[in-house]
Amino acid sequence: AVTLSNHFVAYTEDLPEAHALRRNALFYSAYCHMYQGYQYDAAISLYRRLLQSTESHDHNWIAASYVGIGFAYERKEEFPKSLQWLVRARTSPGYFLIDQAMRDEIDTA
Repeated sequence: AVTLSNHFVAYTEDLPEAHALRRNALFYSAYCHMYQGYQYDAAISLYRRLLQSTESHDHNWIAASYVGIGFAYERKEEFPKSLQWLVRARTSPGYFLIDQAMRDEIDTA
């Protein structure tokens, strides 16, 4: 899955930064790196790229990126950084758009 997601990101490199397909590719590639490849630094890098390509009004992408970065740091056992990003997610305007199960996990962190 990680290899396929890398190809998807490469395929979308020629698209504008804010293109929805490119943002989807970055998000799902980061997700695959974290949960299937256990490559947390790569996931953090991809989530940060997603943040850079996201416009300020795209609250759902911003919140999802904050959560992804927070969970990646948690898996790396860098708990202060994890908490910083999860608090950022919790206070972001797009927080209510995140899945309820994920919000419950964040609220107990």
